Amino acid sequence: MVKARMVAATVAVALGGLTATGAALAGGPPAERPAQKDKAAFCKRLDSMITQKQNAGKRLTKVAAKIQKRIDSGKLTDAQKARAAKHLARVNALIAKLDKRVERLQAAHAKHCTTS
Repeated sequence: MVKARMVAATVAVALGGLTATGAALAGGPPAERPAQKDKAAFCKRLDSMITQKQNAGKRLTKVAAKIQKRIDSGKLTDAQKARAAKHLARVNALIAKLDKRVERLQAAHAKHCTTS
């Protein structure tokens, strides 16, 4: 009795597996998207990333200007001035890093997305 149940369970699993495999193969291979559509999406993502990085750079430039204005005001203690100068250096480093990223993204855009 137990052997009959085991055999029945094994047969059921095997048939279920074959049915699932057959259904997957009956659909055929997945349809490939046209390369032009992929390239357009890639270029659109590059444009979006360039815009985001440029906007972030603009915001950081405003922050750096505010920090520099506070330092130049003369109202800070020496300790506050030192912290502000350190923070200004970090912000300027981030701006430089963003500028390099924007240049790389623009180079990639020029290489892959210009139509000739």
